[in-house]
Amino acid sequence: MTDNNITEIELSEATDNIQSDTPVMQPKDISLIETLPVNLEVSIGNVEMTVKQLYQLKAGEVVKLDTEVNQPVKILFQKQLVAEGLLVAVDDHYGVEITNIAEMKL
Repeated sequence: MTDNNITEIELSEATDNIQSDTPVMQPKDISLIETLPVNLEVSIGNVEMTVKQLYQLKAGEVVKLDTEVNQPVKILFQKQLVAEGLLVAVDDHYGVEITNIAEMKL
């Protein structure tokens, strides 16, 4: 059944004016979104364990991560690496001193 209000067009007709190598958002357009809040995640390491080991964890126990001391931590935005840095103390909080910025892909 065809709705009389909908016109069928070929995809090529709709995309003729779009250049494939042109980014959807140009850098000058960042002002449209620059005030949106984002959540960054800092990953200091990982560990693999069984469910049994997980359930046997006790308070005070130390879980050894795969990251060595003085190795950069990863700063992630939606699971994508955006930067690396070193853990630092800022007053009574942890912070990350940025040492490397990853290439951002929009």
